[in-house]
Amino acid sequence: MLVITAIQTVRATETSNVLNNGSFDGNADGWDLDGTAEYDGNTYSGSGLDKVVRFSGSEGGSVAQSVPLNNINSDNKYISEVHGSIKSYGCNNGGKEWCSATGTDDNLDPVNTTITFTDGTQSETLNYDFTSNYNDGVITSTFTINLQNDFHIDNTTISVNVFGADKGNQAGRLGSIIDDLSLILTLDDLVIAQQ
Repeated sequence: MLVITAIQTVRATETSNVLNNGSFDGNADGWDLDGTAEYDGNTYSGSGLDKVVRFSGSEGGSVAQSVPLNNINSDNKYISEVHGSIKSYGCNNGGKEWCSATGTDDNLDPVNTTITFTDGTQSETLNYDFTSNYNDGVITSTFTINLQNDFHIDNTTISVNVFGADKGNQAGRLGSIIDDLSLILTLDDLVIAQQ
C-alpha cells in the first residue's frame, strides 16, 4: 500500500525585538545586573555608544532578563529560529597597558550570550560567544541559531543572560561594553501532516 503524505506549511513571520530595554535607555530597567555589570549613562561621542552596560575584572558579571512570550499575538506559532545582535567594545588591556594592546587570547574581552527556552515540559539552551577587540572599534555582532525542539509561542519563556569581563583584569571598568541588544524570533505555523 502506498501512502502519500502532504505537509502544509505557511510562510514564517518574525517578531520585533522581544527584549525589554535592549538599548539601556535612561537606565537598566528590565535587566538584572550581577557581578561587575554596571550601568553607565554616559554618551561616548564618535563611538555610537550611549547609555551602556560595562563589565570589569576577570570574574566579570552579567545582565539577565526573563521574557514571557504569551503577549505575542500568534495563534498556533512555534519558534524556529533566533536572530540576535549585540553592539560591543573591548579594551585589550594587559599588564600596565590601557586599551591599546594587540588583541591576544590573554586580553580580548569576552561577550557570552546564553538563551534558554522553557515551556514547562522541555528546555533548550543556545549559546553565542565572541570577543570584542579594542582595535576593531565598536562592532555589532549578529547571530542566527535554529531551535532543535518545538516551543509554542503561547507557553514559552526565554531567559537571556549576557556575560562580560575584563580579560586583562585591571582595576577600573576596562572590560566589555555592551549596548543595543536585540532578539528577534522567527515563528512558523504548526506543521500538519495529511494522509
